[in-house]
Amino acid sequence: MADDESPEVVYEKRKVVRAGVLVRYKFIYPTAVERYPPGACYALHYGVADPADPPDDTEWPIGPEQGTMLRYDNDHGDGSHHRHVGANLDSEYEFPGSVAAVYDRFFRETGIEPFGPSPEDYDI
Repeated sequence: MADDESPEVVYEKRKVVRAGVLVRYKFIYPTAVERYPPGACYALHYGVADPADPPDDTEWPIGPEQGTMLRYDNDHGDGSHHRHVGANLDSEYEFPGSVAAVYDRFFRETGIEPFGPSPEDYDI
């Protein structure tokens, strides 16, 4: 893919997993592959469906604009990988080497049954 082409969204999914709480995730083959090790951009998000009105039994999210309770991403274009938990960035987090490993850890931590394809289905 040439740098002047639009990125290819490989997969993007949103699912309400319980009242007021959703999971959304995306895998993208970006045009500048070298900026997104391992060659794909990813974001896995577990948070409140409506940040302005989170469920009573849900810990307050990172911020009202995102409603994040747990997020993994490399959606920064600088080669960095992040794990956001509660109101903090997990400074001890190290990328395990594959997006599939992040995907597995994300669903294990949230306790949500994985849905949709795994990054392994796309070789990322």
